[in-house]
Amino acid sequence: MKQPQVVEPRPVEVQLNVKSKNLPKEYGGQWLSSTTRHVRIFAAYIDPETCEFDQTQMDKLTLILDPTDEFVWTKETCTKAYSYFQELVDHRLLLLSNIFYLLSTRLLYM
Repeated sequence: MKQPQVVEPRPVEVQLNVKSKNLPKEYGGQWLSSTTRHVRIFAAYIDPETCEFDQTQMDKLTLILDPTDEFVWTKETCTKAYSYFQELVDHRLLLLSNIFYLLSTRLLYM
C-alpha cells in the first residue's frame, strides 16, 4: 500500500485575549466533543499557550493528542496525525464523529 506524503500542518492561528466566558447553552456555551483516552477533538478554539477554551468560536475544530502523555509521540507521528486531521477538515468531512472515527482508526497504524 502506498503511503501518502506527510505535509507539515499549518500553524495555529494565535489569537489574543482568549478566555472561557462560562456562557450558558443559549449563548453558545455548549461543547461538541469526541474523546477517548488518547485523542480529543473539540468544536472550539483552544489557545495553545494557556489551554483556555473560547466558547464563542465553535466553527473551529481542535485536536489534542494524548493529553496525559501516556505514549511517546515522535515529531513525525504527531505531524502525521495533525496533517491527516487537517486534511479531513479541509475536505469538509465536518461530522465530528466521522473525523474522530477516521483519525482514531488511522492512528492505530502509525
